[in-house]
Amino acid sequence: MKYNVSSAVKASTVKCTKGFRCLAAGTRGGRNGCAVDCADGRNVLFLVSNDGGECPYRIDFGSGQVCTCPTNYAIHRGGATPAPGTQKPQRKGKER
Repeated sequence: MKYNVSSAVKASTVKCTKGFRCLAAGTRGGRNGCAVDCADGRNVLFLVSNDGGECPYRIDFGSGQVCTCPTNYAIHRGGATPAPGTQKPQRKGKER
């Protein structure tokens, strides 16, 4: 499924080195490498795994990692809309 985010969200994602591939079909905000356990605060996603590859938005936190990517957060929290012809994303993970 492809996603659209507002131009303001994209503009705030200034450190993206991956060309916004999280918006492409099948990746759901980078969930293949950035599976989200839960969301907490603004633009803070606690990740399931520490092996998601290099990204300037992945930060070590205790024994895990968090994602602070505004685009990934928008997709996870429902601030992204499916591109025409696709379904609305389902939120996963728990709230803190």
